[in-house]
Amino acid sequence: MKKLLLTCLIYIAITNIGTAQNYSIIDASKSYSYYGQLDLANYDGSYTSSYLSGIVGVGIDSSVTIGADEYHYFSSMKRGSTDEYSEYCIADGVLGSKAIVKADGTTVLFNGANDSIFFSPFLGVDASWKMYEWDNGDYILASVISGIEYSVLGVTDSVKVIQLKTFDNEDNPLAHYFNNESFYLSKNYGLVVSYDIYHFPKPSSSNSLLLSGITNPNMGEYPITAADIYNFDVGDLFQHEVSYSPMSCDGYVKYIERTILDKTVSANLDTMVYSVELKSFEVKSLYCSNDTVYILDTITETYIVSNKVGLNAASNNVNRYGSYAETDYTRGIAYKTHFDYYYNGGNNECVSKPIGSLSIYDVPVYAEGLGLYNDIASDFDWSSSNVLVYYEKGSTIWGTPFEEDLLTSVEAIESNSIQISVYPNSTSGSLSVQANSKIENVEIWNVQGELIITTSKSQINLDGNPAGIYLVRVITEGGTFTRKVSLFK
Repeated sequence: MKKLLLTCLIYIAITNIGTAQNYSIIDASKSYSYYGQLDLANYDGSYTSSYLSGIVGVGIDSSVTIGADEYHYFSSMKRGSTDEYSEYCIADGVLGSKAIVKADGTTVLFNGANDSIFFSPFLGVDASWKMYEWDNGDYILASVISGIEYSVLGVTDSVKVIQLKTFDNEDNPLAHYFNNESFYLSKNYGLVVSYDIYHFPKPSSSNSLLLSGITNPNMGEYPITAADIYNFDVGDLFQHEVSYSPMSCDGYVKYIERTILDKTVSANLDTMVYSVELKSFEVKSLYCSNDTVYILDTITETYIVSNKVGLNAASNNVNRYGSYAETDYTRGIAYKTHFDYYYNGGNNECVSKPIGSLSIYDVPVYAEGLGLYNDIASDFDWSSSNVLVYYEKGSTIWGTPFEEDLLTSVEAIESNSIQISVYPNSTSGSLSVQANSKIENVEIWNVQGELIITTSKSQINLDGNPAGIYLVRVITEGGTFTRKVSLFK
């Protein structure tokens, strides 16, 4: 009898654990994306609201257990990273800043005012609880009104329909924009119909958000990361048109073609190194006189994906489909828009609002397997752009390529007209530069983009500089050419 009782107790414990894993609001091992209209205003409404229709991601950045409670913090872009696009951050997303999961499964989310929003995911049909309460005692009651079979990202799953009603502090019904609205909680995929928790229960948060993707396993339009964005393949070809237009004579237009020759990925999958054939034709307007720069070289591109904090964060990175290239979307290529146009709340705080009233506007768009897809920025007296206009990736060809003779002229100029020689390409200090066109200037640049030497001499000494890779820019009467050398000690 004791053995039977013990067996039953163990079975009940295991059953409870298994049940607790179903109908969870969140799963720390997954990232989610939701589609809907988002309010980008501050919670306190301190400036005019703005809206964005798109897909926004939610993911767990860190978790900690305090007593019997689990604290999960949603990912956000923090200051102080080495990622060039993470100086500004967004602390709170569509599910707020954190979730507290209690021992009985009750999950508490928090809006922008740090008010608690309660979910009791394991209660059955006809069960009710106070989801939210105002300071005056008025409250929103959540009730599980039904259990249904529902299509979640193409898979049928059991779903609880949690309907909302509003009451005053004496339990009398109140008119409210959330009356009869419903959360849909899936057995295996969390909230499949939700609302903007950060602004809940403001009117702007009453637009429903639909689950559009999930990771682990990847389903639907799941949030992409830097590893997805910079996942090039050997043979991939990309053409970018890059321009800078100031209110001066320092502008330029570059036509750049990159072909992936080789690929190496570190054992921990964090570092991706590519050998790239680079062709570049640049037309410069320097002091209002045109100058042309030609580059034909093999370069190395290195991406340390863990440094790309902003691109890795699931929260608040909108995957837009159709805004930039509908034909790409229909082929299933995911985009991630990275907002770079926010005020910062302080030295260690996250952003408070979009700048809107200021002129600087920079929203680079990254695409899965394509890298930077589109980056257009502007200010009062300048504008710049970097646009992917054509690519070949596997069997996929998209866009309009450069005119046939635009980049082939780079090869022709080097092979048939101007001969440039920089040797040795691996040196302990001394370099020689030769050309069959008059050399006007030679510049030596390090890989940090710093100009360390400028000279008109053909013999150059790199002594005193640290070992590493350097770019030699040879400016001649017939054009400008770049070579790469290695300095060893």
